[in-house]
Amino acid sequence: MSHLYQLWCWTPFIVRKSGFPRTDQNIPYLPSRLVDTALKAAVRFYYIKNDSKLQKWVLQHLQQVEQRQPSPSLPLLLQTVRTIQQDLDQQLFAGNQPFIDPRTRILLQPHKIRRSRVAIFDVRRGWLLDEIRMETYQDIIPLKLDLPIPSHTIQAATHSYSEALAHYEWNVLQTIPAIAQFYSQFLTDLKKWQFPIRLGLWTTARHRDAFLFLWRFKPIREKILNNWKLPLQPRTLLYLPKQRQPVGWCELRDRTETTPDQ
Repeated sequence: MSHLYQLWCWTPFIVRKSGFPRTDQNIPYLPSRLVDTALKAAVRFYYIKNDSKLQKWVLQHLQQVEQRQPSPSLPLLLQTVRTIQQDLDQQLFAGNQPFIDPRTRILLQPHKIRRSRVAIFDVRRGWLLDEIRMETYQDIIPLKLDLPIPSHTIQAATHSYSEALAHYEWNVLQTIPAIAQFYSQFLTDLKKWQFPIRLGLWTTARHRDAFLFLWRFKPIREKILNNWKLPLQPRTLLYLPKQRQPVGWCELRDRTETTPDQ
């Protein structure tokens, strides 16, 4: 059974620097894999944070890499993290079942596409790196999801991940008072959402959020930071200076109906 949902875009989202993909009829769309990616990122984060067996399992993976190569390269570390993700997804999502059919193109309304000025903020240095124009979109979007895990677990996971990420961004964006002020109210509102997710492109960091699901378990965080000198959080954040908002904060709302699979 597929469940009917609405994707509420509380701040505009970006798919990629070059703009939204289009169908042969030139209709912009949201690739369904981005919704799947956002949900799975939250669930991984939640389980690694709370499941001691999974924590030990991840540490064993990292230790095996160190034993083979005491000073592993970045490509080797990335490959290790991808392997951990793939194995974890097999365990968590009933054989890596997607939340949404990967062939789905979620069609968008062309007249709601905006070409917006987007600022790139350097987290480590605390200043603005650049401003570029990108296509953004904000609306309420209907879509169908399949749930490979219980909805109450998804709700706990999406809140755990999104609230941790929002707090982190609020802290690092204190040098931009207008954006920091946005988060002071946003953190309260976020707690009321059904399934909060971070959608699309919200950092230009080369490896995006590849390490974020390992962020909240201290032994793993310290091993990667101390041994491999790699931060787990993205080094850049995107925000909209005109609107004084970050990008990509969305909520999934269950419409309480179900439809038979086609």
